[in-house]
Amino acid sequence: MNQPNPEQAGSDETVTHLISRRYILSLAIAAGAAGSMASIPAEAQDAQVASTVSGDDPLAVALGYVPDVSQANPKVTPARQPGAKCTNCSWYAPKADTRTGLCNYFPGKLVESNGWCRMWAGPKK
Repeated sequence: MNQPNPEQAGSDETVTHLISRRYILSLAIAAGAAGSMASIPAEAQDAQVASTVSGDDPLAVALGYVPDVSQANPKVTPARQPGAKCTNCSWYAPKADTRTGLCNYFPGKLVESNGWCRMWAGPKK
């Protein structure tokens, strides 16, 4: 079987083997946002919260965020561990209503407690 040639940018086989610059850029932006929000306590972030993250938000799309983990497509999110969701992620800070909370990767917005994204990290020990 022939290996794809990266210089043949038009072939479908090549596109599936290369990581797009747009994807890497969106992850870099998400990492920068998380780094800047990590130093702000969750209580201070409460005042800055505007709305709940929607599934079509550009950052949500880049991070593979789904508001309901039961709707996650296993073919699109193969790295998702069983039981992984926002409520048991170390980046998540629940709000009083427990249905939503704050996430360092989505500054100024709320995420659903039953959601999931590629940045999920198990609870710190």
